[in-house]
Amino acid sequence: MNDLNGSINDIIISGFGEPNIMLTTIEAEIDTNGKVKLLEPVRVKKRTRAIVTILEEANGQIEEKGNGEALLALLKSPLFQNRKVYSDEEIDRQIEENRNSWD
Repeated sequence: MNDLNGSINDIIISGFGEPNIMLTTIEAEIDTNGKVKLLEPVRVKKRTRAIVTILEEANGQIEEKGNGEALLALLKSPLFQNRKVYSDEEIDRQIEENRNSWD
């Protein structure tokens, strides 16, 4: 953590060819033109590389209520009710087959 009231998460990683790499996570917004706006102050000692992870949101909004109604509708749907159900043995066989196909 740092002196910004714990709003930035720091992780130290070893073993990537450098003695230690510090990953710092901060929140940002990206507009439709690709411009990145950092939502927290960041201080670096020199020009620094960054990795950006884009979090897709529905209609630009995070759903506060969840999808309970949609989940219930799916569980009651004919598609779900008539789905093929596999035995534990069949699932294990498929997993083993997929594992062995990588060789």
